[in-house]
Amino acid sequence: MGDMDAPSLTPERSRELADLRKRAYGPDADIAHDPEALERLHELEEQLRSDTPEPVVLEAAEPAAAVAPAVDARNGSTAMASPVASEPPSAPAPLPSQKSRPWWRRVPLWVSLAIIGLLGVLVGIMVPAAVAPGADTTLHPSENPVLALDDEWLSSMLDWLQVNEPPTEFEPFDNLQVITAISETGSTCLVVFWVNQWSDASCTPDGLTPTVDFVAYPGSPQPLDDIVPVGTVIRFELHGDEVDVTLREPEAEQRSASGR
Repeated sequence: MGDMDAPSLTPERSRELADLRKRAYGPDADIAHDPEALERLHELEEQLRSDTPEPVVLEAAEPAAAVAPAVDARNGSTAMASPVASEPPSAPAPLPSQKSRPWWRRVPLWVSLAIIGLLGVLVGIMVPAAVAPGADTTLHPSENPVLALDDEWLSSMLDWLQVNEPPTEFEPFDNLQVITAISETGSTCLVVFWVNQWSDASCTPDGLTPTVDFVAYPGSPQPLDDIVPVGTVIRFELHGDEVDVTLREPEAEQRSASGR
């Protein structure tokens, strides 16, 4: 430790304190064998500590705000403007979260592809149905039934279809007769026939359309007044209380007829 001089110690006591410290803390310390000298050292050091003033702690002053010089427009002189407290920097704008994104950008890619595929299927089903040609004629229930329900041929047909209730007779399509009936199983049956010449039937449960096709084969009977080409199809479809009839000739016959 270096010598510490205090104003309260006289020069003589300061030199005495320095000598005693050398005997106590120096390389040849021997004060431990001299109790009086050791007591005198403690006395002088205590006096030095009591006379040393407490250190003054100064509070750190806040940094002064930047003062910008103001220029007087009248005489061009520069004056110091009054300090202005600086505002704290604004917080950065938060990054957009996933919730703030539009809903169509949050939809997974595979869901979008599935929706597009489903729309394509629906369009493929609906467009042909929308542009398909309508029926050539529509048959309604006959106001003057002419069929004999006890006819052996008709009775055998109804027994084969397991129909016990009286059928409904519709208007004929040339020589083709049309009837509908409900079978024992609850199915709706559409029967198209030319007595002793040709017959066909279709029975379907609810939700399906009973459909019967007459196809003109080589050598088959001609149920219409006009002979139809081979390959012609006459389709009967039951829709509620009406039967739609559509006649379509083969494409080759259609092209030939259009060229005539």
